[in-house]
Amino acid sequence: MIKNYTMPIQKILTLLFISLLFSACQGQSSSDIDATDTATLKSKSAIYQRVDNATFKEKMQEEHVVILDVRTKGETDRGVIGDATLIDFRSNDFQSRLAELPRDKTYLLYCQSGGRSARAAKLMQEMGFAEIYELERGYGNWE
Repeated sequence: MIKNYTMPIQKILTLLFISLLFSACQGQSSSDIDATDTATLKSKSAIYQRVDNATFKEKMQEEHVVILDVRTKGETDRGVIGDATLIDFRSNDFQSRLAELPRDKTYLLYCQSGGRSARAAKLMQEMGFAEIYELERGYGNWE
């Protein structure tokens, strides 16, 4: 009697596994993989690029550039890059402060090591900021 129930359950589990496998394969296109693998992402005509120290310094010389430091007050007390605007990523009003900024400027973004600035850059893209350059490895690697 147990054999009668075992066979249909095995068939159901096999079909379920196969359908999950096919749906997982269809979920990610090659363009999604390419976008994840590159440091430069373009979406909705926005530019996001992770850059090294030399490129960050070059961008600082351009017009209409805003340097954003998303570190905490304690971190910024030890120094900032250029005339950076300080907006603490961990503050409760971070998103509302970003919303006040003009979208058409070029933003140079950094934190201490790159984690918060990467998340801030993603949020800025979603909010419609046109051009964002994030400093690789953050202020801790700044020369």
